[in-house]
Amino acid sequence: MLGRDLSPALRGEASYPVDVLFYETYPGAAPQVEGAEKMLTKPIWVGYKKADLKIMFSVRFQRWEKYNLTADPGEEKDLVDLRGEEFIKESEKLDDWYSEWEDKTVVGSIGAMTEEDRAKFEALGYIDGQ
Repeated sequence: MLGRDLSPALRGEASYPVDVLFYETYPGAAPQVEGAEKMLTKPIWVGYKKADLKIMFSVRFQRWEKYNLTADPGEEKDLVDLRGEEFIKESEKLDDWYSEWEDKTVVGSIGAMTEEDRAKFEALGYIDGQ
């Protein structure tokens, strides 16, 4: 995956970048979850964050959510206004990004994990060594 090391920001050593961060999340990313391989074919959420704005789209349920993370860090008040001009522009950014990457996203088969991979994931605590 392409990405940026955010660990300095997570440790409080630097501020988070203010540029737009796009993301997608997948359920069942761990091999011990029954049916995980099937679930990895499509993200459950896609979204982006810019400064205090966070916009997400549930691919499964076709639902939008929008939050102001400064005013609502717990993401309890959904600010989506589906007809609002500002939201339409914001949601189009996310839709354009997802549409561009949707067919290019490569998710490996869990069955393709080598023993070396398994040992590394086990050492990191991501999978159980049973």
